[in-house]
Amino acid sequence: MRIEKEDGFARICEFDGIETPYIIDLRGDFKFLDKIERKPPEILKKIKPELFEEFHKENEIKKIVPISLYSSDFFKAIYDLRSSTEAPLYISSCATPQNLSLLVYLGGDFFDNALALRKAFEGLYLTEVGEFELRALKTLPCNCEACLSRDRYKSDFEFLADHNTNALLRELNIVKEAIRNESLRELVESRVRTKPETTAVLRLFDANADIQKFPRFRRSNLYPTTEDSFNRPEIRYYFKRLEEIYDPVSPTALILPCSAVKPYLLSKTHRRIRSALGDLIRGINEIIVSSPFVAPRELELIYPIAFYNTPTTGIWSEWEIDFVAKKLAGLLEKFENVIAFVHNGYKRVVERSARLMGIDVTFADDFNELRSYLNRAEREDF
Repeated sequence: MRIEKEDGFARICEFDGIETPYIIDLRGDFKFLDKIERKPPEILKKIKPELFEEFHKENEIKKIVPISLYSSDFFKAIYDLRSSTEAPLYISSCATPQNLSLLVYLGGDFFDNALALRKAFEGLYLTEVGEFELRALKTLPCNCEACLSRDRYKSDFEFLADHNTNALLRELNIVKEAIRNESLRELVESRVRTKPETTAVLRLFDANADIQKFPRFRRSNLYPTTEDSFNRPEIRYYFKRLEEIYDPVSPTALILPCSAVKPYLLSKTHRRIRSALGDLIRGINEIIVSSPFVAPRELELIYPIAFYNTPTTGIWSEWEIDFVAKKLAGLLEKFENVIAFVHNGYKRVVERSARLMGIDVTFADDFNELRSYLNRAEREDF
């Protein structure tokens, strides 16, 4: 097995002449299917472990047939297997266009169209955002070969079997390109939110995933646009390392708001602040507050701080304020003096963080006040 590209547990591989992730068409992929069907499903390990060991071989394709789709056991079976082996993983009988990106993100390599065919039998038309009853559709929201030649089919099942499989294959190509351009997580978040069950599986993954499996640096941007984004492994890793390594040189912290421009230092706002303060800012530890990050100036050039973008409306949810305030609190305890030049939602974050730590924060409303407070802090530090 040769790995072309990895993104956490997801990957593009070449296995036995086949590029994965791969969809097995149960209607005709008999040669490859025959290889798969000789492998014992992982559930056999629980039911009859001695029989499983008799047929089990290391580094062969591992097969999971979920008993209950989207349950915690379903997630645990996939996660435990992918965490313990690099062997290809076949997740059978559960792939749809809506959940395929999630299944790949969890570590699946091989899938099939079993569920797509069952949905066809039930008269359901699959898309990447969910399923529709064919008889209720006024128009077909797809331009696949089956949909463009709908009239040639003798039955709804034949048509839906082709369309549902085509929809799976189209989503598969999107997933592969998302892995290649390092945007799989963004794709997963956009898909799972259309169904509570898939959202729950992603949250289980974020709560349990080994953050060491995920890259420390990417060439692509990170887009934390939902609350679920805040718990993605890359963000968890950043805060873990920040807590471990951050050692300020000054007893005084200056808290500043973030900017749309990255690195922050190049933004008009931060250039104005530094120009207005001049030498007063020298030796002061600057901490930039954003959603969802808290970034010391020393770390603004690293991933993900220099590579993220988030909606800037000026409106902070209570959840955002609480999340960022708790992260900021871990840094504030390292300082004797804390001065904040922030307003609106940023100020609410700092106020809540100060309450959590039981410390006083000096808020400056304009540059004159800020210079005065920094002058005083400099004399006290001296």
